[in-house]
Amino acid sequence: AQAPPRRNAAFVTAPDGSLIAAYRKIHPFSYGEEHQHYSGGEACPLFEVDGIPCGLQICYDLRFPEPFRALAAAGADLLWAESLWDLGEARAALAAGRATGLPVAVSLTPSPSAGVLVLADGTPAEEALRALASDGAAAVGVNCLLPGAGLAELAAALRDLPVPLLVKPSAGLPGAVLAPGPFAAWAWSAVRAGARWVGGCCGAGPEHLAAIAQLARG
Repeated sequence: AQAPPRRNAAFVTAPDGSLIAAYRKIHPFSYGEEHQHYSGGEACPLFEVDGIPCGLQICYDLRFPEPFRALAAAGADLLWAESLWDLGEARAALAAGRATGLPVAVSLTPSPSAGVLVLADGTPAEEALRALASDGAAAVGVNCLLPGAGLAELAAALRDLPVPLLVKPSAGLPGAVLAPGPFAAWAWSAVRAGARWVGGCCGAGPEHLAAIAQLARG
């Protein structure tokens, strides 16, 4: 039997771990040779979180304004752009989303460098997040950071942000995935430091998100 096509995908889950929506990236990123390993998806999902219609896009799809317009036309109340590597890309995604008239949450993927989280273009994450908030993002934050990154330090430095700070760290790569308890404790440290929205990225499954929800319930 022929194997199913590989997809670069994102999933939205409820606090109890149940699946809310699945999104398969439409445009494989040729620069990273994704097109040699993954098949493109067909559509951007529209889903609800706490009664709010939302749309989701990741990575290279964010360079195409048409999906944002399609989600807006379908009834989304909030657009979510994540896994952005540099400030110019993030600003372009934010501008494309805001052109629909909808609020846009923007999430960056920096890496640690000399003890500071920095984007691929060299911009410190704190500086980039402040710039995006000034540009009109409804919320800003980081996602896909590997275990050990300074989430709490970043959140503490951004306590005065005028918009909510979100954190969606990675639980780790295959073979080195944090258990749900330690992952939740690490992610929750950012909430204690000032982050408002929290979730998980690569490697984080329903058990990881349920562990975060348990900490949220006290």
